[in-house]
Parts: sequence; C-alpha cells; structure tokens
Amino acid sequence: MNRHLKIALLWAAAVAAPWAVAAPGEFWEMTTKSEMPGMPMAMPAQTMKVCVPKGAERDPKNSMTDKSCVMSDMKTVGNKMMWKVQCNNKGEVMNGEGEMTATGDAQEGTTRLQGSSGGHKFDMTMTYKNRRIGGACDTEDAVKDVRAKMDAQKAVLCDTTGRTTEQMLGQSTYLLNEEVCPGKKQPFCEMVRREIGRDSTVFAYVSRVDKNYQGKDRAKSTSNSCGIDMEATTGDVLAEIYDVSRNLTRLTNLSTLARINNEGDLLIPGIVVAGTSPRTLLVRAVAQGLRDFGLPADSVLGDPRVTVLEGTQTVDTNNNWGQTNAAVLTAAFPAVGAF
Repeated sequence: MNRHLKIALLWAAAVAAPWAVAAPGEFWEMTTKSEMPGMPMAMPAQTMKVCVPKGAERDPKNSMTDKSCVMSDMKTVGNKMMWKVQCNNKGEVMNGEGEMTATGDAQEGTTRLQGSSGGHKFDMTMTYKNRRIGGACDTEDAVKDVRAKMDAQKAVLCDTTGRTTEQMLGQSTYLLNEEVCPGKKQPFCEMVRREIGRDSTVFAYVSRVDKNYQGKDRAKSTSNSCGIDMEATTGDVLAEIYDVSRNLTRLTNLSTLARINNEGDLLIPGIVVAGTSPRTLLVRAVAQGLRDFGLPADSVLGDPRVTVLEGTQTVDTNNNWGQTNAAVLTAAFPAVGAF
C-alpha cells in the first residue's frame, strides 16, 4: 500500500491538471474527489481553477498527461463520452473506465481505476464536476499553478506537527514513502523503534500491517522499512506488585493488558495469598468488552478462557462466565472497581 497515495495523487494531477502545453485557453473550475477503500486518511475534495485550451474539453484524451496511461474504446452517445484506460507503471498494470456528460458550459463524470500496487489490490474512484467560468489564459502558466497546489496538498498529508503516535501510524503509508514525503521516513522510524517495545498499540499496528505484505513485497512492510526485528520486541517478562502498606488501605484491583498473537498462546499472571484464612478472589479475562474502550474488533480475542492453577494442579476453569453465577459475578464487579 505504500505507493497508493503516490498513484492517487499522480492520477488526480493527470486529470485535474491537464493540457500541459502552451496554448490560448479559457478558465474552468474543476472539482475532483478521490475515494480509495482501506486508506487511513481520506483525500479531501479539491477545487481548482484550470486553464483549458479552447475546444480541448470535448476530448478526454487531452486530459491524460500521464505517459504510463493509455485511453481506448472511446465512444460518444449524445452528450455522454465513455472510454477505457490502462496504466502500466513498471509492470504494475491497472485497468479502468470513465464517463463524462457535457451540458453546455458544464461537465461531470467518474473514472475508476483497479489493479494492484505493491502486491495489494488497488481500487480508486474519482468523481469530478467542471464548469466554464471564462476569461483568457495561457495553459503553461496554469499548469505551474496547479502543480503548486498539488505540492501543498502533499505537504498537508505529510505534516506530523502535533500528531499523536496513533495518528502518525495512520500516516505510515505516506511517511515511509520518500518520494511522497521526503525527509519523513527517518524520524517516523525512530519513533516506531522507540515505542514498539513499550506500547502495545504500536506493536499491534505494525504486526497487523506487516501481515498485508507477502513475498517480495515483504521488504516494503513497516518493520522492514524501519529495520525492526519483530521477534526481538516480544518475549517473556515477569512483573511483580506487592502491597506492603501498614495502614487500612489495600490493593483490591490489578489488571494486565497483553496481546496474544497466536492460537494456544497464554497470558500467565501470578497471585500470592498470604496466611491460612480463606479468601474470595475475582479472576476474569475480558476480550470483547475491551471494544467499549476503543480497541478495534480485530485486535481482541473472540473467546477467552480462564484456568486457575496451584502449581501444576488445576483448581478451576471457566469459559463464558455468564452461563453460571451471572448475578453473583455482576454484583461483584463494581464492588472491586471492575468495569
């Protein structure tokens, strides 16, 4: 997915900034919006004042300045024009089709492009509405102006000022691409390397994104792009908490959040109860309930199970606590500060 933004911007520029030749023209207002499923940040609609050579707006081929794309099968039915397009960028082939309806001084239409990019499915639909606003112009100067606006748009998408770690992870598609966001890859990777070992959100995001890359495209994953050894960021750790207070306060609630990556993996917390008197303890595992706190559905377990052991001996095991003693447990949760 690393090249999706680049392709989207180039395609939008090819359609919204056409006719890159010096010729007398007139001004048109062009509004375009691109949509790509799965993109972490939606591309906003862009309205531009474009200089179009007189009469060129009637031929869609004049709007295709990207040399890797070729239009074919152009048809005209009444005031509607239809065409097919194929783009071949270094062996990555994308096919699409478009249509445009012209009514006097206005046009509107759509173009859809599908294929693969970086080993992943690519699907972009661009809608546009154009209207003639008149006024003499020269197309060469207009193209320079549009290119400047496209550069400004990229600057917004690459800006990390004041962004949280989570927001920057959402921008990784752009920040790791030096052609799209020059100078952003190194500081972004430094942030990921610094946080991945201590922030489960960062680890979960990178792991999830890495799974999208297969074969030769594995080198384009976040971990490989940033030189991160994912195996080295995981391992066993022992964390201990002791209640040594001598006053009337006591530790009543202890929660641990951890990620289970594979079927059969275990999370093993330990509890030590001092003395010989019986104690009542509430032990539970929460998975789907974490969605209420903002965790995405695909990052929580579907059906956790709890087993209490003393040494190697199983004391009790439970799955789906709501099936037994639901009223007792529901009353116990708020008593110990559990959600």
